[in-house]
Amino acid sequence: MTDLLSRPAPLDTEANARLVKRRRGGQPLAVYGLVVAGWTAFLGLTTCIALAVVGWFSADTGTFGDAIRVGALSWLVGNGGGLHLDGVAITVLPLGTLGLIAWTLYRGGRWAGNHSAGRSWTDLAAGTAAIGIGYCGVAVAVLAVTRSADVHANLLRTAGSTLLLGLVFGGLGILRGAGCGGVVLDRLPVEARAALRGGLGGAAVLATGGAALATFSVAGHFSTAVTLAESLHSGLVGGAVVALLGLALMPNAVLCAGAYLAGPGFALGSGTVVAPGDVTTGPLPPFPLLAAVPRADGSTWWEFAVLTVPFAAGGIAALLALRRYPVAGYGAAALRGGLAGLAAGVGFGLSTGLGGGAVGPGRMQDVGPYLLPTVVACGSACLLGGAGAAVARWWLATGRPLPRWRGSGGAVPAEQRDTVATGEPETPVRTR
Repeated sequence: MTDLLSRPAPLDTEANARLVKRRRGGQPLAVYGLVVAGWTAFLGLTTCIALAVVGWFSADTGTFGDAIRVGALSWLVGNGGGLHLDGVAITVLPLGTLGLIAWTLYRGGRWAGNHSAGRSWTDLAAGTAAIGIGYCGVAVAVLAVTRSADVHANLLRTAGSTLLLGLVFGGLGILRGAGCGGVVLDRLPVEARAALRGGLGGAAVLATGGAALATFSVAGHFSTAVTLAESLHSGLVGGAVVALLGLALMPNAVLCAGAYLAGPGFALGSGTVVAPGDVTTGPLPPFPLLAAVPRADGSTWWEFAVLTVPFAAGGIAALLALRRYPVAGYGAAALRGGLAGLAAGVGFGLSTGLGGGAVGPGRMQDVGPYLLPTVVACGSACLLGGAGAAVARWWLATGRPLPRWRGSGGAVPAEQRDTVATGEPETPVRTR
């Protein structure tokens, strides 16, 4: 009787379907994807144009059409389209602006996935494609309208970056809104899930370390930054524009600082290097953010102390992976922790490639982290840190000493191989 009273009455299938359709909307997910693409483009484009118009009113130079064109070009640059200015290519990505656009696409995709009635994989793919293609189409149309012989964005970069932004971040939002994100993760092997979880945590530690280093460096050279800003004689509105540009490029500075933590450092022009114990820059443009570049000569302790951050990040990645996906035996723990640390180091090292590019003519065509050395150094340090932390965690949890290494060419006896591999004592075998 209690079971009958507590059991909910079955709902009519057609009535339930009509209720879900009324709550989530009756339009296909592809339609919602086009709405998200158009709204995201409209929001970013109008914001950039509004800022350009405010600057035009204050400067009282040029025409109103020029201000609108400058705002539209700024939006294309913020999307990763680059800029060709009188034959000079500017390819650096303002990651602050790019991050805001990616977040808007993700939130829009989540809204679309939550309100649409479609839940099949075909619907999800159609919605993701609609966001990517729709957003790319708007960007290409804006590029065609603003294009001139002297100033224009790069067509291939604009189309590729906007399509990728829409597909990746819009698609992630749709999966989250539709409640299918966990389904995708559950289909991955457990090693991949552990490496992904630990790798994201370790990469976050590296990014936090880079942000802390960049912030402390800016604070320590704040007076120099103010002096550089005053030397531009840009006025109130011009100073605000310089400040906004600095904020847009601050994530780039964080990635450069992360490459500094890894050891290889970054370049501020052809033939230059900014790394622990080795800073060679030459003349730099009078941009306030460049005041944070260290002027170290290798005599301060913190220059080499920061090199321990990647090892710590690898250790944290291993602990996060093993906490959610524990294993038995120190060998398996070292493998899982090392893979998590490797994922953190390689992932963050590859992301530093987004922080560089060309920012001007001549030697300023080469600015940003040294990608391949950073990936190798960061991945190696995080791998060692992850494996070491995993073994230390196993030792603290079990209290057993590690098996001794049989040196002098002596092989490990066959009856002890299982003990060495798993860290568990072997059950004795009785013989008659």
